[in-house]
Amino acid sequence: MSTNEVKSTNIPALDGVRGLAILLVMSTHFFYKTPLFNLGWTGVDLFFVLSGYLLCSKFIKYKISKDLILTFFRNRLLRTLPIYFLLLLFFISLYFLIPVGKRNLLFFPLDTFFILSHLALIQNWYYIFISQPYTPVGHLWSVSVEEQFYLFFPFLILLIEKLKLKLLFIIVMLGGVLMFRSIDLYCYGMLDNSKSVINFQRYSFNTFYRMDSFLAGIMLAYVLYHYKKIKLLNKIVTAVFVLTGLCIIIFFGYFQIFSSSSALICSVGYTTIALFFASVIYFVIQKKYSLLNTFFSSKLLIFSGKISYGLYVYHYVLDFYNSSLLGYVKKLFPGLPNNQFVSILFSLFLIAMAYLISYTSYIFVEKKFLQFKRAYSNFPQKAMANA
Repeated sequence: MSTNEVKSTNIPALDGVRGLAILLVMSTHFFYKTPLFNLGWTGVDLFFVLSGYLLCSKFIKYKISKDLILTFFRNRLLRTLPIYFLLLLFFISLYFLIPVGKRNLLFFPLDTFFILSHLALIQNWYYIFISQPYTPVGHLWSVSVEEQFYLFFPFLILLIEKLKLKLLFIIVMLGGVLMFRSIDLYCYGMLDNSKSVINFQRYSFNTFYRMDSFLAGIMLAYVLYHYKKIKLLNKIVTAVFVLTGLCIIIFFGYFQIFSSSSALICSVGYTTIALFFASVIYFVIQKKYSLLNTFFSSKLLIFSGKISYGLYVYHYVLDFYNSSLLGYVKKLFPGLPNNQFVSILFSLFLIAMAYLISYTSYIFVEKKFLQFKRAYSNFPQKAMANA
């Protein structure tokens, strides 16, 4: 997932929130055999909510114009595309460089539609309607979802700005996503007559059906921009936090749902998790609980947050070849025990490698492109309403 050029609106703890998101994602990939870590897929939802908030909280401060929209697109492309295409070109080049007999070891299909969908950042739809191949770049579906969100984000904000009941419109949109996704799931989402197998890609990878996470972040931005001084606001957000938190406990505790592919998660679960994360981000921004801010201000989380996009792009490749790499290490060291402890240690080693690669990428690749971004401060700001 991409980090926002707003530098977390100058709140270091929000970098920590992003850091938690990437740690959740990495935990579910590297330690999927442990049930608790299977909940790490929610890190993607946290990324989406945070992205919606950060983008909107910055964008709505300015008078929307053609130049502002073009600057937005320019900044987003400079932030997200360099290392995304770097990874794709690495695998495409490697495919042609290695001998024919060993190409299958890459698990990188040179199918025309597969390549074109990734280059055009629409591979999430490829996975939904054509196939979901086992590939080291499979995790990039979420990058395509976010890029597609960027396409209509400025126009969505432009529409919201023209309405008097802004917050009500966002809530209705969020509820609409929940309703249509649930109806779709009931009518078309089941893969067998017993209605026990879910075509979860249809919902998890669907840009429109994942809009509730972005909308939760956008709603939070508007709440803090227009209604920050309303006395009941803290109580309302606390109620949302408690209610959604209880629902999540029921999902994961009582129903033992640890996967994003269940009918309950694909219907109401995504929205519930999005609202829960939005309330957590609210508490971090408002600094309501010192313990929470202390947690998200930890050096590890903040550092992880700053290089989170690189960690997201690179870590899955290392995890994808985890077993193969470990097998090669065991051949080099025949006396190495073949047990779970060694496997965990090797996964931790690969995580450390992901940090090293991501930090190097951040310093020598990402920051080089970020210097070409245009500052929003050059645009005229609008007066804050109801502040």
